[in-house]
Amino acid sequence: MASSTITTPMTNTTEASFEDAANFHLYTGVTIFSTVFLFVITAPTLVFNGMTLFAIHKDPLKCFRNPLAMFMTGVLVADFISGLIVYPFFGAVYAHDLRVGINDSTYKVYHVAGEVLTATVTISFLTLLGLAISQLIAVNSPMRYDRWVTVRGVKTGLICIWIYAAAFISVPRFFRRGNWIDYVFLFFLISHWLSSPVYSCS
Repeated sequence: MASSTITTPMTNTTEASFEDAANFHLYTGVTIFSTVFLFVITAPTLVFNGMTLFAIHKDPLKCFRNPLAMFMTGVLVADFISGLIVYPFFGAVYAHDLRVGINDSTYKVYHVAGEVLTATVTISFLTLLGLAISQLIAVNSPMRYDRWVTVRGVKTGLICIWIYAAAFISVPRFFRRGNWIDYVFLFFLISHWLSSPVYSCS
């Protein structure tokens, strides 16, 4: 006579408990690693990007006033903001989750960090895309590179990239909340910013 295995509700409950415990330990381990990793890379990100930006700003030998340095500056600023806001905010959220769990305040911090991360990743990607296009021009049309790729043009492109990234994460908030006055104000603020002589290049 063939033997049959009888599964009782208690057996199913025990197996589910072991599976939940294993998943919990895995989640806890990944969260601890993420927390430590984010806090560890925060300081080097701020120090190295900050020192490089300071060197470009001082520029004692006047060797960073070219389009390539402008593209580098755009990426460095985005990375510096990531180290200043994104990494410590996410690390604090993960640490808080390990201690007491996620609440409304923690979720708001997580949401802000996610929006800033979206902006910095967008800025870095588009800036590197602009750098790649400029290098393609340098390879295919070296005689036209100085005329097509200028410091003024790169600065204008970087300003447009930052405005696009800010609008990408901000405009949905205005539409969702119905703050049309804020949206119109933002439009006029950006228009005034672009026409301001402060951002003109000599």
